[in-house]
Amino acid sequence: DGGEVWVVDSRDHRIKVYDAAGRPLRDFGGRGDGDGEFRFPMGIYLDPVHDEVLVTDQGNGRVQIFDRQGRFVACFGRLGGGRGRLSVAQGIWVDAAGRIYVADAFQSWVQVLDRQGGFVAAIGGFALTPGGLRTPTDLVIDPAGRLVVSAAGKGTLELYGLDAFSDPERFVPVEVAIEPAMVELPADGELRARLEVPGYPLEDLEPATVSANGVPADPASAVIEDRDGDAVPELVVRFDLAALAPTLPAVGPAEVRLRGRIGELEIDGRGRFEVVPAPPGDGDGDDGGDSDGGDSDGGDSDGGDSDGGGGDPCAGAPPGEPVDAGGCSLDQLCPCAGPRSGGRWKNHGQYVSCVARASRDFVSQGLMSRADAVRRIRGAARSDCGERPRGGG
Repeated sequence: DGGEVWVVDSRDHRIKVYDAAGRPLRDFGGRGDGDGEFRFPMGIYLDPVHDEVLVTDQGNGRVQIFDRQGRFVACFGRLGGGRGRLSVAQGIWVDAAGRIYVADAFQSWVQVLDRQGGFVAAIGGFALTPGGLRTPTDLVIDPAGRLVVSAAGKGTLELYGLDAFSDPERFVPVEVAIEPAMVELPADGELRARLEVPGYPLEDLEPATVSANGVPADPASAVIEDRDGDAVPELVVRFDLAALAPTLPAVGPAEVRLRGRIGELEIDGRGRFEVVPAPPGDGDGDDGGDSDGGDSDGGDSDGGDSDGGGGDPCAGAPPGEPVDAGGCSLDQLCPCAGPRSGGRWKNHGQYVSCVARASRDFVSQGLMSRADAVRRIRGAARSDCGERPRGGG
């Protein structure tokens, strides 16, 4: 994941993270039953939507959730048997709707839980017949939306359809890439999706049937070309961003579900990107609607432009942090306390907008990777910066 290798060390009761060369980066856990401790952890899932790590804590009968640095976030589950109770929790996965699937080897079923650990459904049950499970140990949801469970006690792989996938063989997985990777809302314009359907000719994919979150594509704009230069053609379809906006979050990680038809089959895939707020003053009304441009943030659109104009010179940038031509780090350009020129952020969105704009500048200047920029924007979106006035401001 991003060049990192995550390992569950059950006997050491820890999660260990290595780089691609096998060098240790960090670890967390330890034997116990407190928050962040484990007794024989077994399964792990890296959730790209919430940027969190879910671990099945087998001996404690629970699922624990951490951030990517190993800091404890939450846990749920109770040791025992029955709905919502986890006896021998092993494999774990999360579907596109955020539901959590846990393979319970002792109870011989897969429990489906919501994000708070509430019981949603049970799949399988002890049986040697098709569809039954005996000691399920691991599971995965494939790109076609099918749940695959390894039943160790039967020596089989059991395949289940999810929701509308009553006949999984009718659906074909599609690989989706979204352009641009970061989208400002509210905004006009378009969102482009690049589609590859391995094993099927793109000429059979009907652009008029393609939709994203239920919003139809513009079939007249569809074109087959190789946009990423890998010698594999893709179908590029375009969507009206204003029409998609109601289906997207205001800020943070976003996902669109692409559906369509290819011959007698249906395609299903998901594309992910990042939503960032439009800069204040762009007519979206989230900056309080003032028109004089002379408020306490210095009047610039993001509260801290990357050239440092109008603000105090940056000094003492943290070691190792990328800095722009003026010697300013991202945190110095967009301090949580308020714009460098004084005053305070008008709202949380203005602070996030500053971080998003400065991050994009750093990426365009080769000072920061796109992945690092996305992490900084996500961190800003989760912060309290700009939520409350500063004391004495």
